Amino acid sequence: MIFELIAAFSAFGTAIMIYPILKKHIESLALGYVGLRLIENIFYIVGALTLLILLTLSQEYATGAFNAQSL
Repeated sequence: MIFELIAAFSAFGTAIMIYPILKKHIESLALGYVGLRLIENIFYIVGALTLLILLTLSQEYATGAFNAQSL
């Protein structure tokens, strides 16, 4: 999970660093690149949250507090 969050921050940093370079050539390409990197960040963060949810669910199952009716 930590590596996914690091990847999200690095993808955001890459988008911010590349934007001025791409803006000199084609502004629409620069905005598209930043937009796609932001979507990538959302997927990284959702993936990290999913891992946390699965961890919580597995801990409840291991302690016996898991109830099949709660699903």
